Amino acid sequence: MLDKYTSYIGPNREKHIFLNGVDCYALRCAFLHEGADDITRQRSRRALNDFQFVVTREGWTIHCNQSNQTLQLQVDVFCEDICQAAEIWIKDIAIKNPEIISRMSELLVIEFIGI
Repeated sequence: MLDKYTSYIGPNREKHIFLNGVDCYALRCAFLHEGADDITRQRSRRALNDFQFVVTREGWTIHCNQSNQTLQLQVDVFCEDICQAAEIWIKDIAIKNPEIISRMSELLVIEFIGI
């Protein structure tokens, strides 16, 4: 996901990483363990303090805006980016480490009933 969350901004087109892997992991930990968007208590964080998740009107996109150490993310865009990154990772890891793919069969399965 690093490519999607890196831009060249300002008049000098300086490289800016909005979301790195360390802060993404810190968000995952804060959300899963605390139900929070504040990552300041996470040991693994690097650049950000917290996140603001937004839902917009249909057709609007308000995503990847940063003010100080707060990153604003549009929920549907962020979730789609996570899903796409996971699909790419699965294809990549299947070649490099087939054992991981075999262990994936043990993961939680969500059953669709009546859909």
